[in-house]
Amino acid sequence: MRRGRAERGQYRGGLGLSVVAVSALVALLGLRADLASKLRDPVYLRESGALLLSFVFAGSSTFRLATPGLGESRALRLLPSFALLSWLALVGLRYPAPVDSGAASEAAGWACVWRMLALSFVPGAALFGMLRQGAVFTRAWAASLVVLASAALAMLGTQAICAKDGAHHVLLWHCVPLAAAVFSGAVLGRTLFSSSR
Repeated sequence: MRRGRAERGQYRGGLGLSVVAVSALVALLGLRADLASKLRDPVYLRESGALLLSFVFAGSSTFRLATPGLGESRALRLLPSFALLSWLALVGLRYPAPVDSGAASEAAGWACVWRMLALSFVPGAALFGMLRQGAVFTRAWAASLVVLASAALAMLGTQAICAKDGAHHVLLWHCVPLAAAVFSGAVLGRTLFSSSR
């Protein structure tokens, strides 16, 4: 009982630290000038909510995989994927939209990718550390969950910085990098956790 409470406290502490670290970095990098008005925009709120749920569900699933005896329920296994697909669908519903082109648009896109990578470092390190202490048997799935949780939180922060809301920009420079990161996590999972057995 006490061990379970300690593990839950460690898990909540890890997620809390991740949120605080990403929030601090976002504030340091500079919030978008129109954030106050975006927080009243239903489209922005729905998409941000889907990202937040991706982080929470993937983080919860990671905790269960890292805690001996808990395992992972089938419903909890599906929820992170559902939340991610919901975000992609919500962005896709805004398509077709005007396409920004040119060097400035590409530079802004790469800036979003680098922000996501930088902001995902702390949550990724915290969750990978938690997993490596547990007995992880589905390594590819576990790694993809860690990457999804950290990248979803990082992308939530990125969208609080990036003022480009066009569907084309979000699909190309927000959705594609996050999906690629999750796929890469699954591919590299066996290698990353090879020493945990």
